[in-house]
Amino acid sequence: MKHLKYIVAALFFVLSFSGNAQTQEARLIYVMDPQCSWCYANTSNIEEIEKVLNGKMDVQLKAAGMWLGNEAPQGGVAFLSRISQHLPAMISRTGASVGTNYYDLASDASYTFSSLEPAAAIEQVGATNPDKKLLFAKMVEEALFKDGKRLDKLETYLGILKTLNIDVELFKKNWMSAENLANTRADFERAKKLVITFPTLVLQKGGKNEILGVGYFTKEEILPKIEAALNN
Repeated sequence: MKHLKYIVAALFFVLSFSGNAQTQEARLIYVMDPQCSWCYANTSNIEEIEKVLNGKMDVQLKAAGMWLGNEAPQGGVAFLSRISQHLPAMISRTGASVGTNYYDLASDASYTFSSLEPAAAIEQVGATNPDKKLLFAKMVEEALFKDGKRLDKLETYLGILKTLNIDVELFKKNWMSAENLANTRADFERAKKLVITFPTLVLQKGGKNEILGVGYFTKEEILPKIEAALNN
């Protein structure tokens, strides 16, 4: 019964702003980072929100650049201990699963958990296949947190690209190109101007930004906030 009530509410929500001129001016921006475990747990919720909106509002994804350069942690005993302390709370709150291979990667001193390479991959896919950007980001997160794949290796992305029918050769050419890296870093700066932590969902309307959700949030929480913001 609760599920049925949500479906009915979602239907009325979509109808309530269908054709509304305000909606054309508004957009959602989801700020995340591919190395962020809470972002990994939350991306499915953003995907569900996008499905409910069904093209009625633009939903954009921006990577935040959580761990870059010398600030990116290296795998090893210390990092494994660190994530072993923090992940249980995320798993308990969200129900997300973290594979044993992720913990193996966390203990690998040869791997640096840099956000740049996966963010550049997401940026490149967004440039060529914007309609697949969110799903690609979700699958990259799953490759890391479920399968323990390195996000600095081209091989990690090849299967995802093929599954989504994205041009592999074009990705290979542009992924770590100077132009794409510059665009990725520029998006980091835009994200920093929008939020101070992530994951965060921002509604932009009429030149103003409104924070709708921070951390873990569900569509049941967010959709009424979108409706209220659009009606103000």
